[in-house]
Amino acid sequence: MAVTNVPELSMWIESYNLLNGRTVNPYDVSRTPGGSSGGEGALLTSCGTPLSVGTDLAGSIRIPAFLCGTFGHKPTSGKKLYGCMVHLIPNLLSY
Repeated sequence: MAVTNVPELSMWIESYNLLNGRTVNPYDVSRTPGGSSGGEGALLTSCGTPLSVGTDLAGSIRIPAFLCGTFGHKPTSGKKLYGCMVHLIPNLLSY
C-alpha cells in the first residue's frame, strides 16, 4: 500500500504540502516530479503501480509524466471511454 502526495489545492507547479513535504523525482532527488499529479507520476515511475488514472485539464497528468520520463495521455474531448472506465468515472465524460 502506498500514499501519493499532491500540492495544496492541487494547482501548484510542484507536489509540496505542509503535511508530507516535497515529493522528489525518482531519478534525481534534486528535481521535482511536477505538480498536481506529481506524487502519482513519481509512484508510477518508481514501479509502485502498473497504471495510474487521473484527470487532466491543464497538464495535470502530462507534465508530471514528462518530468518523470513516463507517458501521460489526455483523450480528445467528447470521445467515449471504453470498458470499466465508463462505469467507474462517469463525470469525466462531461469534460
